[in-house]
Amino acid sequence: MTIERVASEAELDSVEKPVREAFTAFLADVGLLDTDTTVLGLTFRTGGLHFAAKALEFVPQEQQVLVVGTNLSGAEIDFLARTGRPVFNHEQRFDNELVYEMLMDGTSGAFGWVDADCFVLKTAVWDELLAPHAADVGSHTAFTYDPGGFAMSPLVVWNKDVREVLRAENTTLNSYALEPTNVGRAAPYSISRIFKDNHHRHLQQVLGVDGDRELNPHDGLLDVFDNGRTVNTRRRHLVGNWFGPEVRRTGWLVDTPMMAEVVLRANGFTTKRVIPDNVQINDDIVHVGASSYRDRMRTEGANATYLARFRLTDLFEVLLADELVAQGVTGQYQELSAAQKERLRTEAGIDKSEIKPMARSILAEEGLDVDALRQDRRLAFLF
Repeated sequence: MTIERVASEAELDSVEKPVREAFTAFLADVGLLDTDTTVLGLTFRTGGLHFAAKALEFVPQEQQVLVVGTNLSGAEIDFLARTGRPVFNHEQRFDNELVYEMLMDGTSGAFGWVDADCFVLKTAVWDELLAPHAADVGSHTAFTYDPGGFAMSPLVVWNKDVREVLRAENTTLNSYALEPTNVGRAAPYSISRIFKDNHHRHLQQVLGVDGDRELNPHDGLLDVFDNGRTVNTRRRHLVGNWFGPEVRRTGWLVDTPMMAEVVLRANGFTTKRVIPDNVQINDDIVHVGASSYRDRMRTEGANATYLARFRLTDLFEVLLADELVAQGVTGQYQELSAAQKERLRTEAGIDKSEIKPMARSILAEEGLDVDALRQDRRLAFLF
């Protein structure tokens, strides 16, 4: 199904309407429409089952998780059905942000999501994430944007009461920009939501402004470049090495779901982070990141220096695809593994025999106790 790019939020809403209607029917079918139980979403498109299936292994079996897919194959759906998790699939491509909005709109209890490349190693993390929210706590989150500690999207659970505030402020869990932009979006037609006057006021109040009345640099405030890349404003000094001096900065946007967090903070809510050091790879949790957009970056011309940031994800790509093939899901995942092994060889000089040792080495360099992982059958793919 091919859809042209859209030029306004109204057009976007119209294009996404069939997905929203189908998702509402799906929630009703599985008995979760307007549920007050805590519901998490995990979303991916076809070709990403190897990451999603592994992430699901690290979610408590009793926790309600909706697997939300795009153009999933019959083999992928059959595999997921054996996990016992409800599976929603639609032919139309859509972004994570739409899933977040549909969870907010279609359920009534606490809600959240887990990235398909986020693996929670310790149950204590889930205990804190899923604990009842204090009245003034808007979200429990694994990681935060700094300064200020706003919830990041890889693993977060929202207080059911944030809906009332966000709806009153005409805000949702999405990225926001000054004008419609497709930058950073997976679906070819998707755009960011558009700032309104109240959003500007809250950003200035909560983030603060410099002498030129520009918003202060922040991890969740993203510079937009004319090569289609985004970089948080606190790291803009690095982009010359990543993109080259000829690539210009053309604007900015607020990453998902930070605009919602700013609105909540302005209305008296706080954020509780459950990973004290805010490090995304540690003995409690491994978020490898970028599993869904590295290939898009390559296609759009990201250079080797920039792509090297995601070497661990490239390695996991092979290991998890091979594990899925061993479990009987062949075809596209055999092809993916072979292509990725060749890419690692040509891009980084990593032979296929070096993939497991290299992945373990990177994890150890990040401070993870790799030897302790040998006892976890879920991590057998590393050894």
